[in-house]
Amino acid sequence: MIDPFLLLAPILLLPVASLLAFTGCDIIARLDPLNPPAAILLRINCGGPGVMDAELGWTSDAALASGGQSQSNTLVSPVQDPATGQPAGMIYETCREGDSNGFSYNNLAITPGDYQLTLKFAVIDNNPNIIGVFRYRINGAPSTIDSGAIGLGQKFDVTQPLHIDPGGSLTLVFEEDQPAHGVFPFVNAIEVGAMQ
Repeated sequence: MIDPFLLLAPILLLPVASLLAFTGCDIIARLDPLNPPAAILLRINCGGPGVMDAELGWTSDAALASGGQSQSNTLVSPVQDPATGQPAGMIYETCREGDSNGFSYNNLAITPGDYQLTLKFAVIDNNPNIIGVFRYRINGAPSTIDSGAIGLGQKFDVTQPLHIDPGGSLTLVFEEDQPAHGVFPFVNAIEVGAMQ
């Protein structure tokens, strides 16, 4: 025999769910099949502490990074979003900066699948050693970025597809483009989320 409570439970829970949604409880939003949230697997505030920025949680990279050092904004003003002219957010106010040895994030555990990787950059120091071309590798595939083209105190995001095979992981390496080239690599934040 079917338990009558099991038949009535969905009806009895509707007023509770409505009240929670009305008060802004986010668990209802996460359970809403018509409005699923963007699945974010990883948010790293590079070179800085764990923070809430624009209502998003970002973890510190202190236990994740290998090499490099933390750098804070030494400019007079906060980093700007060139699209809006407004401050870009706390995650752009710190970075992990390498030297000629670079730095890396090795074997970050991510469930196999297809994702969107966003590397967030902002030049937060007028040190000439960080202005110019440097290289980053995503699971071994090399790319370059010209920090001189970003503009001092401006944010710039690089977004690209990311595929993780079963048993795989994510490794990011940031290094000089050429040995002894003199341009030190940096990154302000890293985000891995669902494909858009």
